[in-house]
Amino acid sequence: MSEEPTDIAVEQTSSAADTTVEAATKTEPTTTANGAAAPTENASETTAGLAEAAATPAEEAAEGNGADSEPATTESAATEPPAAAESAAVEPAAVEPVAVAADAPMSKRQKLLSILLENFRQKNSVEGTVIGWNQGGFHISLEGIGAFCPRSQIEIRNPRKPAIYMDHDFSFRILEMDDAGRRIVVSRCEHLTHERAEAKQELRKKLQPEAILEGRVDSLSDFGAFVDLGGGIRGLVHVSELGHGRVERADEVVQVGQVVKVKVLKIEKDGKRISLSMRALAPDPWEGIEERLSRGSEFTGKVVRHTDFGIFVEIEGGVEGLLHSSQLAIGASMSDGALAAGSQIQGWIREVDRDRGRLSLTMREVPTGDPWEGIKSRYEEGSVVEGQVEQSSRFGFFVALEPGLTGLLPFSAVTAPGGRRREDAYRAGQKISVRIMDIDAKKRRLSLGLESARAEGSKADLRAYKSQQRSEDGGLNAMAAAFEKMRRQ
Repeated sequence: MSEEPTDIAVEQTSSAADTTVEAATKTEPTTTANGAAAPTENASETTAGLAEAAATPAEEAAEGNGADSEPATTESAATEPPAAAESAAVEPAAVEPVAVAADAPMSKRQKLLSILLENFRQKNSVEGTVIGWNQGGFHISLEGIGAFCPRSQIEIRNPRKPAIYMDHDFSFRILEMDDAGRRIVVSRCEHLTHERAEAKQELRKKLQPEAILEGRVDSLSDFGAFVDLGGGIRGLVHVSELGHGRVERADEVVQVGQVVKVKVLKIEKDGKRISLSMRALAPDPWEGIEERLSRGSEFTGKVVRHTDFGIFVEIEGGVEGLLHSSQLAIGASMSDGALAAGSQIQGWIREVDRDRGRLSLTMREVPTGDPWEGIKSRYEEGSVVEGQVEQSSRFGFFVALEPGLTGLLPFSAVTAPGGRRREDAYRAGQKISVRIMDIDAKKRRLSLGLESARAEGSKADLRAYKSQQRSEDGGLNAMAAAFEKMRRQ
């Protein structure tokens, strides 16, 4: 009577092991890195491995009682089979193929399972390697212990192609696990979500105006670049804040995926709107500009844009100057093809204002000194000189005698041949001969007349005559007196 329960226990244990083997042999094949189905293990090896796993609880019980313990009594044997059968029976759908050695040392496997169970209970992340995939998800090796990650749990958003994950290590959270380690379900999505939440919380502490952060360019738009600061927090770098120079499009400066450093300018709408700047962290191109560019020095730059009043030219990265329409080359106009956007032009620096960030340019040669200093030693009233017509105004023609020295030839002194208008008598850039009529160095005014406009008794003639008379008789004769009287009237 005492032997019947023992036979029943053996039969039930054998039946449970057979059920486990049958379920394992029906498992869907695993896809490897090259897309082929992994070969199925030898049936005898699989049976032996699972049978050894099924026998584990009995062996552990025996070890717990000591090596010299007496065999189990009939009553204890009669009560054990139901529990053994229950632990050995596994639903076919729950069994996933694993790439672990069935004959691995039991102590090592049990130690790994103990660590995994502790991480599962503490909700800690574990490291795993993707070793295969099928239609439902990915097969993961947790240091030799097999696990399964559903396809929907490999990414927070839509997963990529399975082959991309193959043979790569990732962090996972264990979602399900039984004590025997036969069913382990993991999630990378859960780990990423928790990691992002922690990063977001940490970033919130640092997210203050003037803070300097590092992020990755997430996307580009017409008005700037969005930067992922971590933890799902994004900020905008406006095109005007991408650099010191003029930026038309964000892709001229940054690309998607690029890691950048930014400065927080302001935070609005409870942190939902964050304004960032890259320009604030870049060196100021205007620093020390007076040492590099000075009045009268030559420049070569690129035309960047036209306005109603002139042309903006980029001299250096982040440094633009204004070429006013009045400072174009004599005879040139803003519509000339040589001044189109993108063209390279040359000229001279007129003025540098570091404090206001302004740079004045010209295409007309700039004097290195003051042209009015000592002017009367170079030019004499009444003398005839050659000049170049710069432009016309409502008063007359401006004629340049040398760089920085321009005189006015009034319309009243101009005679237009052929009945033409006096305003059309000369064209810009035309060289003409003029007579210097008056020099006012204090007011910096130079009056000009035509070479043929010789007034009776010009000032130069009068001075020459006065000088001659003084040397002869020390006074003025009647004609000189008449000239003097006419001058005073």
